[in-house]
Amino acid sequence: MALTESDRAELLAEPVSAVLSVDAGECRGPLSVPLWFVHDTASGDLLMTTEEASRKVRLLRAAGSATFLVQRSAPTMRYAAAEGAVSFSPTDRDLLYRIVDRYLPAEHRDHYVARSAVDSFVTVRLSPRRWIGGDLGPAASLPPVEG
Repeated sequence: MALTESDRAELLAEPVSAVLSVDAGECRGPLSVPLWFVHDTASGDLLMTTEEASRKVRLLRAAGSATFLVQRSAPTMRYAAAEGAVSFSPTDRDLLYRIVDRYLPAEHRDHYVARSAVDSFVTVRLSPRRWIGGDLGPAASLPPVEG
């Protein structure tokens, strides 16, 4: 079953990790890496932070676009994937806290942010052009795989 916009927004609000994929060049498959993110509901954009000097940022800058995927398996198997343009800006501690708050217990967030080299981070903003998604229902209701 296709995912509605409200179902997609609900999924993006959950603390699920994303997989970001970007073209890795000739004769290579795409680079796909897990990332924490926050969904900017005002703009619809997806925000991630990472090391400015990383290979993924170099590839994202060269490609100018990427694919973003989130999925979960309970209570139903649900996924959403976006493809879109990427842009970059400096990362500040407020954004890092917004992202970390989604994934870590409160007692660990300050330690995580304190040991993060925020000055060497960049914020990657993916502006979705197209979305696909679905809800496959509970895993127990899926037919067995025949092989």
